[in-house]
Amino acid sequence: MQKITTLPLQEARKIAAGQVVDRPANVVKELVENALDAGATVINVTIHDAGQSLIRVVDNGCGMSPADAVKCFEHHATSKISCFDDLSQLKTFGFRGEALASIVAVSSITMLTKQEHDVQGTKVSAHSEKSLITELATCAVGTDISVVDLFFNVPVRKKFLKKDETESRAIITLMQAFALTYSHVHFQLNSENTLLLNCPKAVDLSNRVAQLWDAQLAKNLLTINHDEQPSFKITGLISNQQVTRYNRNQIFFFVNSRWVKNYQLSQALIKGYMPTLQPGRYPAAFVHIEVDPHDVDINIHPRKEEVLFAYPLKIEKALQNLVRTMLEKNVSHQLQQGIVQPERQLSSMPAAKSSSFSPYIERSEVLQPASFVMPTSAQIAYQTMQSEAPIVETHVLQESMQQEIVIHEVVQEEVQIKAVEQIEFKVLGVFSKTYILVEQAEGILMVDQHAAHERILYERFSKRFDDCASIQLLFPEVVTLSREEYALLVSHMPVFEQNGIILEPFGDRQVLVQATPVHLKNIAWHAFLQETIVLMQEERELSFDDVTSKLNHALQAQMACKAAVKAGDSLSEEQIQKLLYDLHTTENRFSCPHGRPTSWLLPQYDIEKKFKRKL
Repeated sequence: MQKITTLPLQEARKIAAGQVVDRPANVVKELVENALDAGATVINVTIHDAGQSLIRVVDNGCGMSPADAVKCFEHHATSKISCFDDLSQLKTFGFRGEALASIVAVSSITMLTKQEHDVQGTKVSAHSEKSLITELATCAVGTDISVVDLFFNVPVRKKFLKKDETESRAIITLMQAFALTYSHVHFQLNSENTLLLNCPKAVDLSNRVAQLWDAQLAKNLLTINHDEQPSFKITGLISNQQVTRYNRNQIFFFVNSRWVKNYQLSQALIKGYMPTLQPGRYPAAFVHIEVDPHDVDINIHPRKEEVLFAYPLKIEKALQNLVRTMLEKNVSHQLQQGIVQPERQLSSMPAAKSSSFSPYIERSEVLQPASFVMPTSAQIAYQTMQSEAPIVETHVLQESMQQEIVIHEVVQEEVQIKAVEQIEFKVLGVFSKTYILVEQAEGILMVDQHAAHERILYERFSKRFDDCASIQLLFPEVVTLSREEYALLVSHMPVFEQNGIILEPFGDRQVLVQATPVHLKNIAWHAFLQETIVLMQEERELSFDDVTSKLNHALQAQMACKAAVKAGDSLSEEQIQKLLYDLHTTENRFSCPHGRPTSWLLPQYDIEKKFKRKL
């Protein structure tokens, strides 16, 4: 008995429609894209019941002739392509002729359309592709399409729709994406007789962001522009380090003016912010990527929501570097605004007479005597921390360190004075013995002295970690681990040694901590090693080199945190100037190694607004 039969055409089209139209937002997307392809400059969208009862899209585009108004409802009827090879040079949205055919298979449609020079327009009522009613009608130039009772004949599809609030949010996000792409088009979105979005023609992308969200967000956006590669171009706006979000709802990517969802691009963007972002926080970004149509496939997804690049890694790397560079330039610009002439006196700054971390706030490489030898990080930290708990170390190393520190102290005062003469920042004071206040034209820049110093030290440690000096412990500490943890730790012992931590296997489950950098002298070693083992376990899928890189970062960040000046430490004028100068000349200066911002700008506008000088 024959088991294979051919589905009725109408049933097959209902099933096929599910690939293109599975929620109201997809219908809105297809109809608005058709309006944009028609050259519309005003597009008005109206929805009821989150698009289930009604979706109406009215545009002032070129409209259609009576023949085309009927033809457009047929499956695979299109004016965009004539053969498969045309896809490689496509510059429009719709091209497969599936939109209206799919929509009419699961709803009822009424369309009014008119071309500019036609006396009358055309009205088409469609309840299926085979039941079209055509008549003449009076209407404006453009197209007016109403989709009623979506999924009335496919109850299983309607059953799986989400709550009205969720479906409405998807439509709002879609309209935001269209508005961000086409700033010259006036978009409106109405729901239940309420105007949700009204975005008139905008002069630029920043103005459009202000229309969609608020002016404050637009003021905190940085312009990015990458046109070094002839094969692609990256432009757009990204939020500075002062603006973060709890979700990814304000991250938009556009490829050749098409809104796409691409996880790899999103990850590249977020990596560019690392380590600025704290866990669970995300930036705002509106990124446009222009690629040669031959180098991108926009036909890999039924709803054209995803694309495939010919060289994705090149684009992702360029985006990551571009974001990081712009963030660094922004912080540098803010610090630069606070620089004044050397003769300016900081009369309002109370100078602390002493500080335990003073050897670090300096640039001993500036104008050093030829006989001066730059101390290692451990040697400098010895003097930094000698006033704290006693350090267990060998007498030979202690004497050697003290001799070099004496030399260091002889030239310290001269080096500090000469460095201050080069650049001086307009410091207003220090709030809560933690936040350095720097005056500048745009407002007051607040610098977290611990986070800033931590970043400075981390960059120094990371550049010379291969020569990290350590001190021998008189009483090695024994750390007991599980067999799995022990095996994993032993395999990465060279990484610890590079950072001045000397471990020695002891039995089959224990390790001895024989030597350590001075910055880690008082830590709880069992907890410290457990944290690093967890890091290695989480990154098992990465290559050995990648795990090593992450482990180096974790160790150096911990060392920098231990050695940095703390919140509450009193700093002298010279030390504050040194800290600001070193931050100004340090890479990745916009955050500490753990992701906290090193500085925060309090805009002058916000200050004046608080005092009712601005509205």
